[in-house]
Amino acid sequence: MGLPMGATVKSVTAASRQEPTSDTQKVRTVECRNDHEFFVRFEW
Repeated sequence: MGLPMGATVKSVTAASRQEPTSDTQKVRTVECRNDHEFFVRFEW
C-alpha cells in the first residue's frame, strides 16, 4: 500500500473501520496474503 509523501499512519486495526476524523485523513482497507482484512487510517 502506498501512502502520500509526508503521511503519518494514525492507526491500524482489524476490529472495525474507523472513519476519518478530519479532512486530511483517509482510511484504507487492506487484505494480506492470508485474506485477513485490516484498516489503516493515515493523515497527511
